[in-house]
Amino acid sequence: MVLDALKIWEHCPAAAKMNDISIIFPIYNLVSIQMKGGVIDQDDMCSLENDLAEKYVHEAQVEVFHYA
Repeated sequence: MVLDALKIWEHCPAAAKMNDISIIFPIYNLVSIQMKGGVIDQDDMCSLENDLAEKYVHEAQVEVFHYA
């Protein structure tokens, strides 16, 4: 379910136009928790976790208050 929310965000045309993108951070957090808890399976290369980390860093650079 949480991966569905992430996919909706990634493919939503309106997401690119949003001024406040902080709504995505709880989704990133929940995906991370579910990965660590074994609810979401990953491949041996941990592609999902690496992709999530890259997206988080990118979004945090856009909204600098997320560095804290």
